Amino acid sequence: MNTPMKTSAKTPLNTRQKHRNFSNSTINITIIDHNDPSSPGPVTVTAKIPTESDESQSVTDPFDPSHVPLNLMTLCQQNSMEIEGACGGELACSTCHVLLEPGGIEKVGGPGEEEEDMLDLAYGLEEGRSRLGCQVRITEKLDGMTIEIPEDPY
Repeated sequence: MNTPMKTSAKTPLNTRQKHRNFSNSTINITIIDHNDPSSPGPVTVTAKIPTESDESQSVTDPFDPSHVPLNLMTLCQQNSMEIEGACGGELACSTCHVLLEPGGIEKVGGPGEEEEDMLDLAYGLEEGRSRLGCQVRITEKLDGMTIEIPEDPY
């Protein structure tokens, strides 16, 4: 006896994963700020994954709560972390240097040539972990990652 196959209105799992939309998603990142002696230790912050419209947002002040952080530097600044970002994210300094957790570079990608040139000026440089926060985009690849802001010797 042939039993008719049941059909489902649900989208198959493998199709849903291919078309997963992160535009309304949030991620959690743990940040350890070695420059803030009053810090209680690692702090987990929640970040919205930016949408295309966030890329061209009119609010450019990273301290404005309506500004959607596009990179680690602005996310840290909005959460009162001790990260300078003297050039405003223009890849002209190394004051937003961060350390990704071991294996983090493999997740988010390594620095380009210009970023490597700036990293040569950074304090606390660690091969395979160092990136400039202004160059690390907020994406789902950062979810659950631990980021460190190295101690500024000055």
